[in-house]
Amino acid sequence: MAIGALIFGSIGALAETDALERRAFAEAGGGAPGAARFGALVAAEGLRPRPGIVETIGAARRRGLPVALCSTAPAPVVAAVVGALAPVVLRADFAWVGDATRAARPRPAPDALCLALAVLDVPPATAVAVEDSAPCAEAALAAGCRVLGFPGGGAAAADFPPGLLVVDRLQPRLLDLLAGFSTAAE
Repeated sequence: MAIGALIFGSIGALAETDALERRAFAEAGGGAPGAARFGALVAAEGLRPRPGIVETIGAARRRGLPVALCSTAPAPVVAAVVGALAPVVLRADFAWVGDATRAARPRPAPDALCLALAVLDVPPATAVAVEDSAPCAEAALAAGCRVLGFPGGGAAAADFPPGLLVVDRLQPRLLDLLAGFSTAAE
C-alpha cells in the first residue's frame, strides 16, 4: 500500500532533546518554568537534526507526502525545537504540528496521532509514524499507523514492540521499503 503521510511522533524523533528536557525540567521544575528553561537552553546550545531527518523530510515532500510533527510536549517546547532546526528543517516543511494543547490525553494514548490523521485526511494504514520511544511506537500502532522505530535518548531497539523495523539513521529509501509494510488493521 502506498504511503499517504510521514508523521514524526515526537520532538525527539527530529532532534536529540532528551538530555536538554531532563536538565531544563530539573533546573526549573515542571510546567511553564521548565518549558521556558528548555527554550533558553535550546537557544543557547542549539539543536541538530538527527541523522537522515533532513533528507527524509525532503524526499517525502518531493513525493507530495504531507509531513507532520505530532508531539504531546508543551507548545513552547515544540516551538523551540522547530525554531532551532531552521534553516535545515522549517516549520513550513510540516503540514501539521501538534503539541500538548491539541491532544485530550498524552501518550501512550493515540489521541494526538488520531487528530493528525484526521487533519491530514489520511487513512491510518497509509501513514508512517517515525517514533523515538516504545510508548510513542505503541501509540502509533494503536492509531493504526505503520511504525518505524528510531530510538532516541535513552531508548534502545530492544525496547520497541516486536516486529517493528528499528533503525539508527533515517534514509529516504526507507519510504520505499515501508510502502511494502502493512498494519494489523489492513
